[in-house]
Amino acid sequence: MNLLPVSWRNRLEDLRDQVQSVVTRWVPRMRRGGRRSSETWMPTRVFAAGPNIDVEESPDEIIVRAELPGLNRDEFTVDASPDALFIRGEKKYQRESRSFGFHRFECAQGRFIRAVPLPCEVRADQADARFRRGILTVRLPKTEAARRRRVHIHIN
Repeated sequence: MNLLPVSWRNRLEDLRDQVQSVVTRWVPRMRRGGRRSSETWMPTRVFAAGPNIDVEESPDEIIVRAELPGLNRDEFTVDASPDALFIRGEKKYQRESRSFGFHRFECAQGRFIRAVPLPCEVRADQADARFRRGILTVRLPKTEAARRRRVHIHIN
């Protein structure tokens, strides 16, 4: 639930857009996975939280799980690069309750972007994604170099 008035949120979002515009012009654009680096540090909306994320690492792959309750498959996109996963979407659903003279919003709505830095390099072109019951599961196989990177150290 948002506790700030809509006019304040709109002003903060305008300020965010102005800051991003200035930063985009003055900071060198480092290309990572075909995206501007500014997308990874500045959220699309100030108060639109992205999904909750779990990142799990096995010897052969990285598994990312995201909670996307109330969304359909066509309401979000998933993009992967060798070192990051991007989940973008827009939640449009809201539930309203009117009783006893007050108005209550129970579900958040708005655009979101979630950039998930990955702990090692992956083969993004071989990623596998499944969406079931509001949970997105993305499996990203590690590169051969990332698999070999683990070193066991003997302790005396």
